[in-house]
Amino acid sequence: MLEALILIVVGLILLTYAADKFVDAAVDLSTCLRIPTLVVGLVVVGFATSSPELIVSVTAAFNGHPSLSIGNAVGSNIANIGLVLGVTSIIVPLHLSQSTFDIEFRLMLVGLAIFTLIISDLTIVRLDGIILATSLLIILFLMIKFSGQGVPTGDNFHETQRPGLWKSVLMLLAGFIFMLLGSEALVRGSVGLAKIFGASDLFIGLTIVAIGTSLPELAASVAGALKKEADIAIGNIIGSNTFNALAVTAMPAFVEPFSIEVEALSRDVTTMWLLTIILILILLIGKNKLTICRRGGYILLACFCFYQFSLFQMQLVT
Repeated sequence: MLEALILIVVGLILLTYAADKFVDAAVDLSTCLRIPTLVVGLVVVGFATSSPELIVSVTAAFNGHPSLSIGNAVGSNIANIGLVLGVTSIIVPLHLSQSTFDIEFRLMLVGLAIFTLIISDLTIVRLDGIILATSLLIILFLMIKFSGQGVPTGDNFHETQRPGLWKSVLMLLAGFIFMLLGSEALVRGSVGLAKIFGASDLFIGLTIVAIGTSLPELAASVAGALKKEADIAIGNIIGSNTFNALAVTAMPAFVEPFSIEVEALSRDVTTMWLLTIILILILLIGKNKLTICRRGGYILLACFCFYQFSLFQMQLVT
């Protein structure tokens, strides 16, 4: 048991530290290439902070634990909305631009809908993986094409001192390698702990792994909010949730087709959608439209805590 716990702690530390450096390098690279702020949040930060989920899922699939992949993807999306947006908006209220809500947020909903339809038959085959990956590329193209509409030119780019291009690339590679090492330790430790307590791979994926791999999103969103970069904070979650639903689910399918537990669809995907609907209501109802205020943050965080408590209660019963 001690070995499993050590692996989990080491894996989480490596993942969190490496992802943080990976995000810094990605933002530096985007500054060199003059990528719009919203694209930085959606693609560079959002997709980069989801790299741990992707690496963990592929590693889990190669190790014969594909259910952990689905639990990781769905659990991370739940954590992104309930934990990350909840905590971030409690610290600093977040405001979405109308164009971000009309375009990027709706494209995320399309991605979640495609994911839900694909897994509705409780099986993931290679054709499903191709559909999910293709959908991701199309949505990514549309996000980049329409991002920043209605945003003043002066606010559309980071105008900081440009870092070295090759330094950024090398930091990206180093961050990726250490994330790979961290994910391997995290998966081995999580599976070992699951076997000791008789917990399912799905449960471990929804709890320890999902929260652990969502820490980079939390760090990036809080940092973006504190720096008054709402597009970074919100775009991070929009991009990350889209990436989790489509890429993190698709990649294990290319390794080996697998079945999905009924609970993942009836309980966890339903929870993901309920939290998404609550988020939409928070954005549309109230005095400050398209704003996640502190009260909304408390609501999201409370929903996430209740969900995690329910998971532990169910696990104790079984």
